[in-house]
Amino acid sequence: MEITRAALAGGARVIQLRDKVSDKGPMLETAIEVSDLCKEAGALFFMNDHADIAVLCAADGLHVR
Repeated sequence: MEITRAALAGGARVIQLRDKVSDKGPMLETAIEVSDLCKEAGALFFMNDHADIAVLCAADGLHVR
């Protein structure tokens, strides 16, 4: 979360959550937090790989390989 906050404070307009190791429960919690931070900052949020999590956290988009 600290990296996301710093990136947004530095002017990032797009954030992507890419997590290849966490279980989906903790990943969803993180995705919701990141999505909320992005909304507050007026930035776009993209979830990587997991369409279900993207829907549940109201991501702006989904990155798939």
